[in-house]
Amino acid sequence: RNRSCDYCFVKTMYNSDERAILEQSPKNVNMSFETASIAVERLIEILRKNGNRELYIEFFGGEPLLNWQVIKSILETFKNQANGVALHYSITTNGSLITPKMADIFKKYNVTVTMSTGPFDFKEQTTCRKGNSNATQILRILKDTGNWVTFNSVISKETMDEFDGYTLVEKAKDYNVTMVGLILDLDLAFYESDAKRETALQKLWETYSFGMQKGIPIVGYWYQIFQQIIGKQATRFSSGYKTCPATGCKLSIEPEGHVFICKCCSAYMGHITDLDIVLHSPQYEAYALKAYYNAPECKGCEVEGFCSGVCMGALEKKYNKIDTIESGTCTIYKKITRKLIENIRTHEILTLPLVQHERKQLHVCG
Repeated sequence: RNRSCDYCFVKTMYNSDERAILEQSPKNVNMSFETASIAVERLIEILRKNGNRELYIEFFGGEPLLNWQVIKSILETFKNQANGVALHYSITTNGSLITPKMADIFKKYNVTVTMSTGPFDFKEQTTCRKGNSNATQILRILKDTGNWVTFNSVISKETMDEFDGYTLVEKAKDYNVTMVGLILDLDLAFYESDAKRETALQKLWETYSFGMQKGIPIVGYWYQIFQQIIGKQATRFSSGYKTCPATGCKLSIEPEGHVFICKCCSAYMGHITDLDIVLHSPQYEAYALKAYYNAPECKGCEVEGFCSGVCMGALEKKYNKIDTIESGTCTIYKKITRKLIENIRTHEILTLPLVQHERKQLHVCG
């Protein structure tokens, strides 16, 4: 990490001894090109066997641009198609290390650049361990290059007091940012407070409403329930999941090649060199089946069938299991869905493409 942001969930989500040991390994810092290329090759092989011809690779971290040479090598080696499989790329980054040359390469290979940011990032220069560019300088580079850019921002206990959705949307509009993803706190203790839930809901709705006025889609896991109800996202999951992407639509490949279902989750599933074993493991099955079977407490819920609950990594951390719910998040999901439906005529539904392609996901971390 090059900023050590207070609200970053990396290294704070896990509750298993296996994950803790692997996270603390000195080798668990930067992924080698060999490990990254093996991961891509194994996934392509599996996809071809199953008649799938598209793979989405997300470069994730920490801060993935600290390992830029490996990212660049993967893009130049596999390009946008390999062995009959179309490859779509994205990167989630704080943007501080982006250079014009990187932006050119992102453009060449159609890499979606997701900047993990908040309105406070636009107010003053941020100095990082490597690189000293602030958000507006980076956005100017990406805009000039014509990159496909999105924002990721977090409403959490660390950010809520300073969170300003109006500034976030205005900056998105100014720099041709395609959409804004809003993530709610992954620490489930946040939802125990009625006051925090209501404040988060208010800020979420204000940002969404202003985004609609400005033509900037505001999306998130909370939004996908509504998308399915109104038929804009098929319930068979064209994007791979309902409200938690760990339900079988992604794999997280860590720097040493160890495989987890998601960057947030704790159950170890194996190594990328044994991908067939990973995909037939009981751990993978338990996560993937959550796409179809909700927790017992969900029975009879008004959004049952459209919601798979909150982040499974967060459930693991608090309850040491995934077959349960966090009632506070249920309250927010239902309230925001009801508000979206009630205002469906006031706010015209944007039908802009929210991603460059519909695709299955693979995280390549480090």
